[in-house]
Amino acid sequence: MTITRSPLQVPTTADLRLQPVDADVLVLTVCDTVLGDDRGGLYRWDPTSTAAEDPAFLNVVASSYTALGRWLRFAQRVRQLPQGVLTNLWGVKTLIASGVVSSSSDCAFNLTLDNTTTGEAIFTEVWDNRAYSKGTASAPAGAVMSYPKALAGNLKTVTHGFYKANIVTITLSLVYSPFMAADPGSAVGLTITGK
Repeated sequence: MTITRSPLQVPTTADLRLQPVDADVLVLTVCDTVLGDDRGGLYRWDPTSTAAEDPAFLNVVASSYTALGRWLRFAQRVRQLPQGVLTNLWGVKTLIASGVVSSSSDCAFNLTLDNTTTGEAIFTEVWDNRAYSKGTASAPAGAVMSYPKALAGNLKTVTHGFYKANIVTITLSLVYSPFMAADPGSAVGLTITGK
């Protein structure tokens, strides 16, 4: 790619879609839809790309002129969500989220852009799904174990169960479980990757 002119500037993502395609031009969008929404970016035209549009990050924007080719953002995006941070690097999305353990020793995480069970799903596929303890006074980091209990079919929620080591003095007559439910309110996190 050889850039022969200064970047063009357009107000919104909708204006970028209407921009005539040209591999030798960079286009700077000021915003997505409203001035000050902090979703503008610098784009280059890739005439061979057929990547899916990316409404969460605006890393990939289709053209109104042609079905083949995409406007691709130069710098990939990180987006702050209510439940954590979402990154997107060349189509691989990673959500790093926080939560607390419920009285049933579970934590449900919403995998939607608005952190609701009915919002727009972040992922179309989940490749890696890990939860972990952030540590508390009664359950230091590393003492809480987790396991995935359920991943909704619509990929909008995931639930993990949390347990901690049960420190009990052993006697010959005592039979016990080595783990018990994690303390309600324990801080936990989630790292989930997919596309």
